[in-house]
Amino acid sequence: MVAGVEGSDIIITDPSRYIGEYIYNMIRSNPSPEFKKVTFEQAKASDLPGFVASVPDTTSKIYFTRPDGRQLWLYLPKSFSDATYQINFSQVRPHTIFGITSVAKNHFGSVYDPEQKLFRPDKLHEYALISTAIPNKIGDIHCSPVLVGHKTNYAKHFFIWLTVYIPLTIREGP
Repeated sequence: MVAGVEGSDIIITDPSRYIGEYIYNMIRSNPSPEFKKVTFEQAKASDLPGFVASVPDTTSKIYFTRPDGRQLWLYLPKSFSDATYQINFSQVRPHTIFGITSVAKNHFGSVYDPEQKLFRPDKLHEYALISTAIPNKIGDIHCSPVLVGHKTNYAKHFFIWLTVYIPLTIREGP
């Protein structure tokens, strides 16, 4: 046990996607028995030991006001509600409609849409500045503060680890 955390208390999760076998194998190949107890939560359970499907917590609604003024509510996963801590590993990298993806953007895939009956980020893409039917404008409301600041997330001693990649900006003209 490292840092006083038992493997059975750790969930590696990506509710709307899948956790690659590379990450799974890196953790499971560690000789410590604690690493065999780590749970992997994703869109659908795998046949590999330790995988479970993400489950929405219907008591953990998040309300958003959409760019066009309509209301939207989604749910977070039960694993988020049950967690004592969340560690969000983020790599800043380009994103086609948000410019970059990072800590708050990581949570987009953690929302459950009751209409689609899936963990999907689609409706949060409406908050982009480009490439949407009703684009957000600078200064408009955004979903990221609501998502990161929700009671299920903000009070979890939310640790943020990120790798920063800063691209050079090339300017033309004066």
